[in-house]
Amino acid sequence: MNLQIARSSNQSLLIDLVDNLSLIAKDQLAIFTKPEMIAGNVSVGKQVRHILDFYTVLIEGLDNNVIDYDKRERDLDIEENISIAIDKALLIHQQLQQITDESQQSVIVSLSTDVNIAYMQGKSTLLRELQFIHSHTTHHMAIISIMLRLNQMDPGINFGKAPSTIAYEEQLVITH
Repeated sequence: MNLQIARSSNQSLLIDLVDNLSLIAKDQLAIFTKPEMIAGNVSVGKQVRHILDFYTVLIEGLDNNVIDYDKRERDLDIEENISIAIDKALLIHQQLQQITDESQQSVIVSLSTDVNIAYMQGKSTLLRELQFIHSHTTHHMAIISIMLRLNQMDPGINFGKAPSTIAYEEQLVITH
C-alpha cells in the first residue's frame, strides 16, 4: 500500500510539472531556456532535465537493484526542447505505474555527497527511494516556481510545496 501511495504521489508531481510546462509552451516558450541569474544562472529546462534524470536513473536501476544517481544521462535535448521534456515526463509517469515490486525491495544506491569522495554506496528500499525522489522533485519544482513567478507566470499556489507544508497551511486556515 505505501508503495502505491509513493508511486501515485510521484505521478501527481509529474502531471503538475507537465501542466506548467504546457502553459510555458503555449504562452512563453522562451522562459524554458532562459537562464535566471537569481537561480544560479540555470533555466527552467535545466531544472526539468535534472528532475527527469533522477527518475530515469531510479527506473533503470530497478532492473538490477542498483540506483546510481551520479550516472545521469544529462540529455541536453530535454533541457532545450520543451516538447521533448513533456514527452519524457509523461513516459516516466507511465513507467512509474509499472513498478509493482514490494515497497521493501532492497536496492543499492550510489550518490556522491562530497566532491572529494568519488563513490558512495548504501542500502535502501524502493519505497525510500520513491520518497527521496519525491522530496528531490518538490525541491526543484520550488525553484522552477520562483523562476516562473519572476517571469509573471503563476504555477499555482502549491506547485513546489511539500505535502506536509500544504497540510500545515490548510490546518492554519481551519484554526484561524
